[in-house]
Amino acid sequence: RPMLLYVGRVAHEKNIGFLLDMVAEVRKRVPDVLLVICGEGPAESSLRQQCARLALDANVTFVGYLDRATTLLD
Repeated sequence: RPMLLYVGRVAHEKNIGFLLDMVAEVRKRVPDVLLVICGEGPAESSLRQQCARLALDANVTFVGYLDRATTLLD
């Protein structure tokens, strides 16, 4: 499954909403594309609402907080 990844603070100034809009466009050509959002922050609630409006629930996963002391990939 093709995967896109965002790792960082989930804040409005990071423009993650734009990524969601682009996932909606990419999905037209790659229906099983997955955007993984790693992190937490004040924009999470509104981004989840945007996902619902764009019907991206199957294409976006919110992982939440990642401890800085651990590695992202094994």
